[in-house]
Amino acid sequence: MLFDKTGTLTVGTPEVRDIFTTNLVEPGEMLRLAASIDRMSAHVLGESIVRAAADEGLPLAAAAAIHELPGQGISGEVSGRSVAVGSRTFLRSTGVAADEVASAGLMTGRGSGEAHALVALDGHVAGVIVLADELRPDADRIVERLKAEGICHVAMVSGDRRSVAGRIGRELGVDRVYAELSPEDKLEIVRSVRDEGDLGPVIMVGDGVNDAPALALADLGIAMGTGGATVSSETADAVITIDRIDRVADAVHIGRRSLSIARQSVLVGMGLSLAAMFVAAAGYLPPVAGALFQEVIDLAVIANALRALRG
Repeated sequence: MLFDKTGTLTVGTPEVRDIFTTNLVEPGEMLRLAASIDRMSAHVLGESIVRAAADEGLPLAAAAAIHELPGQGISGEVSGRSVAVGSRTFLRSTGVAADEVASAGLMTGRGSGEAHALVALDGHVAGVIVLADELRPDADRIVERLKAEGICHVAMVSGDRRSVAGRIGRELGVDRVYAELSPEDKLEIVRSVRDEGDLGPVIMVGDGVNDAPALALADLGIAMGTGGATVSSETADAVITIDRIDRVADAVHIGRRSLSIARQSVLVGMGLSLAAMFVAAAGYLPPVAGALFQEVIDLAVIANALRALRG
């Protein structure tokens, strides 16, 4: 089972903790420009930046020429300036010098556990917005419960930095962490894991638009659908309608138990019917009694199947 991180295993509402800038712009102005462009994005980090700007009472400006790479960043023009907000890879793709992007990581002087949204103005790094997201309270035993249900390998896939994803992975106790992934990279992870004979079939759990391709490619896609009718919900095979990640383990338990009861009902029902046929063929079961006995078998099979309703 592969889990997306942000919004799936974590609360999904990161908060802006710090803003670090170069001499190109003041912190408030950088936050205003970043929020002006990020309000055109559906990514949870963008929503957090917009929320922080609103809390500061900053007036947002209209954005134009929007270009977004889902899960990586967004760029456009705000107040006559070229603005890009996103990951290191995204900023490099917009033409920002690689050495500037590399030096941005030294601004914060911080270690792991935080998401860094880099901001570029007019082709130069202007600063870093530091955000932090916490693990869902109901996710603390999710790996343990899934292992008890027979899931042999639990991994996390994330577009965040390796240090950020690694902290969440360690807290959860997952078997493997895949970090700094684009939506295309997540597809490759699903393919590679599925190709490992001892790990298939593969279940993918996600909640965002950028998870939709991986949800569609996996043998089973499970979407956290509480945010509304998103593309991920429409793509997935199953949707968790309650905002609790532990319901994924419940769904696996219900599915396995229902399948076990169904197999039991089919095998027992067919076995009893075949036995009755042999008895009737030997002349020991009259037709009327055989018909009544078949009805009893059908009722018994239905009553057994109803056990699935008890959870």
